[in-house]
Amino acid sequence: MVAVWVVMVVSAIGVAGAGFFGCFTPLLSQQQEEGLAIEILLVDGQPVTLGDVNAGTEGWMRQFNSAPTPDFDFQISAIVLNQLIDQKLLSNMATAKGITVTREQILAKKSDEIDSAIRDFRLQAIQQADLKENATEQEFQKYFQEKNGQSTADYKQRLIDEVTTQLGNPEVLRGQMNQYARQALEESFARTAQVSDDEV
Repeated sequence: MVAVWVVMVVSAIGVAGAGFFGCFTPLLSQQQEEGLAIEILLVDGQPVTLGDVNAGTEGWMRQFNSAPTPDFDFQISAIVLNQLIDQKLLSNMATAKGITVTREQILAKKSDEIDSAIRDFRLQAIQQADLKENATEQEFQKYFQEKNGQSTADYKQRLIDEVTTQLGNPEVLRGQMNQYARQALEESFARTAQVSDDEV
């Protein structure tokens, strides 16, 4: 039952969630970083490290916000490993096709994701009747400030600054490049694919 529930929730949230939230983990000491750099498996020549798994797992756990159990931990770990294997394979596929994901593109994607999270926050406030459906931007900003102690602009800048700092770590940068490889491949394919009327 736990397995089915976890898979259903993950499908509803989408696989991008772990990567986004996982990027905002606290900065680690050198000793901790060395421990997390331990390779646990290779996927088509690319290493999957303990840090990769921990970051993905912590990201999902923050979203579920529930007390961990052995079964739940196992299911989340299996999902994260599956995602990481998928990312490594897609990254190699992108490299083979000459497609690269740059640091600037990663920051642009994060910016879009933060904007989307802010919009979702507003929709949730309306659904909970904490904010009027026709609330002005000024009213929303006041509500956001009360709930989060900062404006949406300051909130976004703080997260962007955190991401920028994290991307200074080559391991984090590599992981984020792998994460967005699928999207880069899809965008490349969409630009070049030709579909005939018969295929449609």
